[in-house]
Amino acid sequence: TCIAHSPVAFSLLDYRHPGAFSSEEFCCFWTILFEYLQVTSIFLVMLMSVTRALAIRIPFYQINRRALIWVYLGFAFSLIFESGIRHVFGVFYMYIIDLAYSVKGSDNKIWSLFSNIINTINIGVPSIITFISFILSANKLFRQRVPPSKELAHRASVTIAIFTAVFMACNIPFLGNTILFVISRELYSYPGHIYSSKFMYSYSWVTSKVLFVVINATLNPIVYFTRMSGFSTWTVKLDDEPAACAKSNVRDRSFLNISNEKRGVDMLELKENGPQLHSSYSTTNTRNIVRTV
Repeated sequence: TCIAHSPVAFSLLDYRHPGAFSSEEFCCFWTILFEYLQVTSIFLVMLMSVTRALAIRIPFYQINRRALIWVYLGFAFSLIFESGIRHVFGVFYMYIIDLAYSVKGSDNKIWSLFSNIINTINIGVPSIITFISFILSANKLFRQRVPPSKELAHRASVTIAIFTAVFMACNIPFLGNTILFVISRELYSYPGHIYSSKFMYSYSWVTSKVLFVVINATLNPIVYFTRMSGFSTWTVKLDDEPAACAKSNVRDRSFLNISNEKRGVDMLELKENGPQLHSSYSTTNTRNIVRTV
C-alpha cells in the first residue's frame, strides 16, 4: 500500500503536478489498485480481529480456516463484480489537482449513487465490526488473570489488539470523510457547507486517505519491535550482520589462502618424490594387511 502512495507523494512534492497521472491508463490502473489494496487491508484486519475475539471470548471454539478462505474469496469476487458494473455505466478515471490523486467518475447519476453506497459499505461495515471485536477482546484481555502457562498467548493477543487499535485510529479519519462526502453529495450540492473550506476541500482527502495510511504502515514496525521479542532480536542481528559478514569473509579468505598454499606444497612434493612415496605407501599397506591376518 505504501508503494502505491508514491505517485501521490511525487505529485505533492511537485506542487500537485499530475506527473504519472497525466496518463488516463495510469489513472485507471492506480485507482483500481489503490482502492483494492485499501479495502482489502481493512477487510483482512476485520477478519483478524474477529477471529482473535472469538479465540479470547470462546477459548474452545475451533475456527474453520477453510471458511475464512471462502469469505475472503467471496469478498474478492464482489470487488471484481463491482469493477465489471463500472464499465457498464461508462466510468472514467481522471486526476483531480485538489486531491492530488486520480478518482473514478461517471455522468450517470445511478452509478454515482451506487458507487457511494458500495464505498461506504466496503469501508464502514468492516470498520464497525473491527471496532466491536476490539472492544470485546480488550475488555476480556485486561480483566482476566493470566496463568504463567498462557502468558505467551496472552501477550500475542494483546499485540494484535494494539495493532488493531493503531489501524482503527489511522483509518477513522478516512471513514468519517467518506460518510461526510456521501451526506454532502446526496443531500446537498458538493462541496456544500462541509467542504467549502480550503482544508476540507484540498487537504482532508489526501490527509485521511494517503497520509494516515502511511503513518499506520510506519507505526506497525514500532509495534512489532516493542511487542515481539523475536522481531526485535532479528532487527538487532540484522544491524550487526554486515560487520559479522565482513569478519567471516576475511576468515574464509585466510583459510582458503592457507589451504591453497598447503595444496601447492603437497603437489610439488608429490612430483619430486612420486615413486618413493608410492613405494612407501605400498609397503605400509602390505604390513597392515599381514598384521590384520
